[in-house]
Amino acid sequence: MQKQVVYFCFQNIEKKPPCLSEVLQLRDRGYHVVLVTPDYGQDYLNRIREMGVDCIPYTLYKSRNLLLQKARNYFSYKKLWDKVRNEIWNDDTILWVGTEESLMKHRHFLKNFHPLVANALEYYEDEWWTSRIPEFRKMVDIWTACEPHRAILMERQWGLGELPHVLRNKPYDHPRQRCMNPSTPEMEGLIQQIRGKKTLLYQGAIVADRDLSTLADILKRADSDFYLTLSGPVEGDALQKVRDRYDKVIYLGNIPYAYFLEVTSYAHIAVAFYNDTSLNNRYCAPNKIYEYSGFGIPMLCNDIPGLTSTVGESGAGICVDFSDPDAVIRALHEMDSEYDRFSRNAMRFYDDTDNGPAMDAILKNAFLLTQSSVRNRSSHSK
Repeated sequence: MQKQVVYFCFQNIEKKPPCLSEVLQLRDRGYHVVLVTPDYGQDYLNRIREMGVDCIPYTLYKSRNLLLQKARNYFSYKKLWDKVRNEIWNDDTILWVGTEESLMKHRHFLKNFHPLVANALEYYEDEWWTSRIPEFRKMVDIWTACEPHRAILMERQWGLGELPHVLRNKPYDHPRQRCMNPSTPEMEGLIQQIRGKKTLLYQGAIVADRDLSTLADILKRADSDFYLTLSGPVEGDALQKVRDRYDKVIYLGNIPYAYFLEVTSYAHIAVAFYNDTSLNNRYCAPNKIYEYSGFGIPMLCNDIPGLTSTVGESGAGICVDFSDPDAVIRALHEMDSEYDRFSRNAMRFYDDTDNGPAMDAILKNAFLLTQSSVRNRSSHSK
């Protein structure tokens, strides 16, 4: 009997790179992978199936009447997990829950599935989450974290009893080719805006509590020749504030996941920073640093542990205090003047990050638990 993994992701897995990477790794290790996912449309389901992954889609209801919405979704979830239990599950199956939201939304139905592996892609500190840690601790057999400091915090503050396995947020597939050929006329139009320019690229949410305005002020003060190039969702007037401060700003829109790496491949230097306002940010684990480094793009980062221990220590970029304009400009000049060295270090950082051993350890432990479950049932039946 082929070993199988039922992988559950409440969100669109194409927009959750760590989850998609796990599914592809499981597939390539020879497991039968069944993705349990809301029905995000036939095109979405077809793309997943073309990857060699089976799908069990279910309906996610939305209504202005919240009570009606909750009731309809409850029965949709129940029907879904009854189907998994009765038609899919066997003695060589494990359940892998891709995100905390997936665990939260379906916790009442998942607690009887074992072995259960669960990702903690974030480190939540809010009362709702922390109050339910005892419940989740009983449900989850194996935890994963995406950053080693977070793994330590989870073990100690959640009382897990053992250190979660660390799976870095590195993409499983990466094109690695600089200046990729645009795949559509729309992408050609976007890339034409930055082709031949000295780009300082930021990809991510453009929101008020990020330091993009500060960075724009620094670039203006230095009369920089960098074009501050942005792509991602915009909240409020955050984009306009950046434009008001610096005249070399290019906004490319919120580019879909399947295409944004084409733009990334044209960047000269990339930006990664997180305000030090929470443990989750302090010990950040951005997939962006792997998307950038896979192309050999040096990175300008702020000096928080999640970035100094990765980008900084590997020499793939420079981590500085963004409140020090001179330090930012010096870092940009250093990376620009010694570009080949930083680019090689970025490539090496990408290549040296290997999630394979951690993935193998998780699967080994999980399938050992399936054997224990079978033995326990056999002993009780005698």
